[in-house]
Amino acid sequence: MSLAVGIDVGGTKLAAALVDTRTGEVRTEARTPTEPRRGAGAVLADCVALAGEVAAGMQRVAVGIGVCELVDRDGRIGSAVTVDWRDVDVAGAFSAFGPARVDSDIRAQARAECAFGAARGRGSALVVTVSTGISHCLVLAGEPWAGARGNAICTGAPLVEEVAGGLALA
Repeated sequence: MSLAVGIDVGGTKLAAALVDTRTGEVRTEARTPTEPRRGAGAVLADCVALAGEVAAGMQRVAVGIGVCELVDRDGRIGSAVTVDWRDVDVAGAFSAFGPARVDSDIRAQARAECAFGAARGRGSALVVTVSTGISHCLVLAGEPWAGARGNAICTGAPLVEEVAGGLALA
């Protein structure tokens, strides 16, 4: 069995799950509000605590962190719309668990769709999410495309998200 922890850092909630990477089966999960106004350090501490909760009793486990920001091919966060982690070693905060990787939430979602969801076995697909924000990722040859600048694509931009994002729809 190959297990990993996945963390979803969203605009309104933080979610963590212990997942079987061969089947996509979620073994355990936990969530808490993001509350970004508390600061980047507090949100990161909550993410680490959630990882510890879902990986309780495990000695080493890989961690994937999907953030709702622009993230380049090397896992560097390049925007600060929700949480300003541009100068924070987010992956390093999970070093006690094992190897960690940061990516944009939409690119992480596209990877999961390619492995276990509607895009499985497809050469190309377009994965779209309408959550607190709106974004999409093009899948080419079975791989999420990073985009011309290395970032997943934000569809919404502020004007679209003001009327069609999750908070506006709620």
